[in-house]
Amino acid sequence: MTFVANTNLNTSALAGIYATNPGQFKLLFPQMADGRTGAGTWRTTFVFANRSTAAASATVFFYDDSGVPVNVAIGGQEQTQVQVNISALGIAQFQTVGEGTLKAGWAIAEADQSLSGIALFGFSDNSNNLVSEVGAPAIVPLRSMSVFVQAGASTSTAIALANPNSFTNAADVTLILRDSSSNELARKSLAIPSKGHLAKYVTELFPDVRLGDFEGKMEIVASQPLVALALRQREAVFTSLPVIP
Repeated sequence: MTFVANTNLNTSALAGIYATNPGQFKLLFPQMADGRTGAGTWRTTFVFANRSTAAASATVFFYDDSGVPVNVAIGGQEQTQVQVNISALGIAQFQTVGEGTLKAGWAIAEADQSLSGIALFGFSDNSNNLVSEVGAPAIVPLRSMSVFVQAGASTSTAIALANPNSFTNAADVTLILRDSSSNELARKSLAIPSKGHLAKYVTELFPDVRLGDFEGKMEIVASQPLVALALRQREAVFTSLPVIP
């Protein structure tokens, strides 16, 4: 289960763009969600600002957990990528439609000019009333990082990881859960394939650990640079949390 699907309405960073090749820039968004659950609908809005005095063209690619291009409904059309044109020093945005079964994954924007970007995750109830919306900027890839973790009766923390690399070998990842005194409680090893993605609640990653009313951190160490995003959920309200290098 991906954490974006775990919404029950009945319950009482580092931002950046980097150049990979001359004339090409990338923005990495470690989480996107689009589609319906039993409780409502998720949509993701991508907003781009052109930092250049020349017009910019960007292509946004969508990937699923396995690193396979995934179709996302935009403007009434299912597509694995979308073209965005941004005037000099201008702004452009698009939003996923939110139809069909929930799809979760991540996105890469490749542009010919330097851009800033943010992804907004919005959840609406079955009457299409917006319940919660949270924004997260594009993320710089890191091999070592940590995130704040909180869990309780009405609070939970989720982590999204994406592997932007094109290596044949998957990224080997070690997750280490520590309490507020930095004592190690558990660790987990996993692999994320090239262009792959993982999004889970901490309680899903460490099901054998009784967290109760818990505050601590999770360390992430990977063999390849990854992009990460942490979200804290209080009932149906989400807050983005910075990833600490």
